[in-house]
Amino acid sequence: NQKEAAQKLGLKCAVLNGKIKGESRTELIRGLCRGDYDILFTTPETLFSNDVRESIPNLNISLFVIDECHCISDWGHDFRLEYGRLNRIIVCCRRTFQYLVLRQQQITESLMT
Repeated sequence: NQKEAAQKLGLKCAVLNGKIKGESRTELIRGLCRGDYDILFTTPETLFSNDVRESIPNLNISLFVIDECHCISDWGHDFRLEYGRLNRIIVCCRRTFQYLVLRQQQITESLMT
């Protein structure tokens, strides 16, 4: 998995998705703002959740990775509408941190080489 591969390279990684809730989610977001992590693996839906969207200007990370972007090319633009809205997040955080949107296969290959 991408997180484990990145950690083997010495990167501090966080995964934030809809399965992480409550105090665990709040503390993870605080850690992202404090700079506890280098990379955030997330989903478009998570980026548009209120707690994350409000925290974006304060995030102190080098990179966020949005997984499974191949869904758009494989299943069409209406598969997950949030992918089509990512430009709003990118514009919001353009000056805050670098961003990349990578296919799962691409990031796994690049981390493993």
